[in-house]
Amino acid sequence: MILTSMTGRRSWRPESTRRVGGGLEFGLLADVAVSARVSIGAAVSALWLLGAQSYAFENTSVFQPPPFGAVAGIRLSAALD
Repeated sequence: MILTSMTGRRSWRPESTRRVGGGLEFGLLADVAVSARVSIGAAVSALWLLGAQSYAFENTSVFQPPPFGAVAGIRLSAALD
């Protein structure tokens, strides 16, 4: 489940909305042990929304999240006593 929340201001009063939609999230981690206590690696995560969402303000579209997103990074793991 993916929660999307938006807050804005209309004239003098605040407006907000929250929506929950279905989605699939998956990821991949790969590590290489540098020593018995330290490892480094790569992390990749992706998200696919199962339904399209659109936000409009006074009949003007203000935000349409993309149906697919991805994040990549590096990781460092260290064991502490």
